[in-house]
Amino acid sequence: MSSVRIESRMLFLEQELRTNLIRCSTIKTITDGTNLLGEGQHIRALSLVLRGTLKVCIRNEEKDLLLYHIHPHESYIMSFAGVANGEKSRIYADAMDETEIMLIPANLVETLLAKFRAFGKLFLKQYQNRYHDLLENIRQFVFHKLDERLLQYLHGEAERRNTETLDLRRFRSRNSPGSHYTHT
Repeated sequence: MSSVRIESRMLFLEQELRTNLIRCSTIKTITDGTNLLGEGQHIRALSLVLRGTLKVCIRNEEKDLLLYHIHPHESYIMSFAGVANGEKSRIYADAMDETEIMLIPANLVETLLAKFRAFGKLFLKQYQNRYHDLLENIRQFVFHKLDERLLQYLHGEAERRNTETLDLRRFRSRNSPGSHYTHT
């Protein structure tokens, strides 16, 4: 993929930071359902989503809990924390559709944070977004019935996929509440 096309997906960042990220990072396209990061893995790179969607989950006794989705211009904050603290991943992330990501080498994160204030702000914003997601999940779980949550989830999926219909046979197999994924 050309650097011009990559840069066009990163206009939310300042020019010098974009140039540095393009120079030192790898762009990867992953297909729907591909696992990008697993629990217990060493985090070798931060992933910044340029196109597509990732879902971030945790697993407990063969049950998965969806924590949040990562959309373009976002990253999974648990990996940022893991890189910063030298910890292994406590989450796993899968592509929900064809997804293009920028892999920023973990050993460059500290340098980028020191050199570019906007890079730190990007991840501070991610913490804020994930905290908001957590509060929304708690609100949904406590104040709304399962059927209301399911309907809202399906409407959100249809909107994300830009369609009025969902193929529930394919959808249920991996993504819906009531399969092996638990959505709050």
